[in-house]
Amino acid sequence: MKILEKQPTELLIATRNPGKIAEFRGLLTGLPFTLAIPNDIASLPEIEETGATFGANARLKAIGYAKAAGIYTIADDSGLPPGRDPVADDSQRDSFPMRG
Repeated sequence: MKILEKQPTELLIATRNPGKIAEFRGLLTGLPFTLAIPNDIASLPEIEETGATFGANARLKAIGYAKAAGIYTIADDSGLPPGRDPVADDSQRDSFPMRG
């Protein structure tokens, strides 16, 4: 089943966090994308994380970077350091407002 008419060839990982970049690269290994990060694209703006939840911030980053870069973008904002298991830490993390 063909989902997209034109298959993307480039995918932007919407984070500047080296640990999260490494995690995403590991998860996406073998997929037919050339992976990019914000530092690879000249004058890509920082996206303000003004959402009320971690999921809202991930959405803001994905949409903001996709519009600015013009390529498909993936983002997360788990509020956890890289390598932590979000299910073990908080299975309903996105249901709660962000904690400071």
